[in-house]
Order: sequence, then structure tokens, then C-alpha cells
Amino acid sequence: TPKAKHIRLQIEAKTVPRYANELHAPETISKAIGDLAQKYGLIDRIVIQSFDHRVVVAAKKILPSIRTAALLAPNFPDWLSVIKSTHADVLSPHLDWVTKEAVAAAHKIGTKVVPYTANTEADWEYLISCGVDGIITDDPKALLSFLRSRRLR
Repeated sequence: TPKAKHIRLQIEAKTVPRYANELHAPETISKAIGDLAQKYGLIDRIVIQSFDHRVVVAAKKILPSIRTAALLAPNFPDWLSVIKSTHADVLSPHLDWVTKEAVAAAHKIGTKVVPYTANTEADWEYLISCGVDGIITDDPKALLSFLRSRRLR
């Protein structure tokens, strides 16, 4: 359908170093996602994201133009170090670890901040006040309604 051409996809690679023998290597997963994205013309519409930053690094090496997101566990590492070491286009921290200052620092070096998983109006208001670039939610319909009610969408 025509609307489907506007849908963007966040593809999360779920790997962990502990199970390296049971799972595919970060390079293999990144290449498979990249190959499919190229085959179906989706390179400009996807973001490869992972808590395993080896996947983010591998994706950028394999397809430098692909957008990547470094997911952060619920903690507060040095965001700028993570961004610089992964070359991620987007940083996706847990919403509880977002501050206005950290978002501003990420923006200063050209990285977007899209936290996860915000499902309440209070969460959305807080994240918007911090200046985030997007919000990951389990309830996109309610979030869109919220954003429209505040003329933010």
C-alpha cells in the first residue's frame, strides 16, 4: 500500500557475547540484515539497533550508510564514549536514565536520542522536556494522540 512506503523499521539484533557459540556472530547478523535491506530497497528506512554494540559497529563497517542505534541497559554510562566507540546515529537509553544535559551533549555531536520504553503521558512529557528526538513505546496510537493534542505531530 502507499502508506507502507513511509513506514520506518527498527530492527533489533538480539545477541549477547555469552552465547556466541549458539548465536550468529555480530558481523553475520549485520550482513544478513544489510543484505535483506538492500534486496528490498529498505536501506534508507531501517535502523539496526542492539544492546550488543559489536552489532552496531559491524553494521557500520559493512554498510556505512545504514543507520544504527546503540541501545543502553538501564544504567548511565558515558553517552559520548558509547557514541564515539560505536559511531551510532542514535542512542537509545532506558527512559529513566535520560537527562536534559545528556541529550544536549549527544545532540552537540550530531547524535539523536530515542529512549525506550515510555508508555505513560508523564513519561512522554518528561522525555519531550529533555529534548529527545523520538520515543519508543508499546502504545504508538496513544503516543500519537498525545503528540497531536500538544501540536507536536
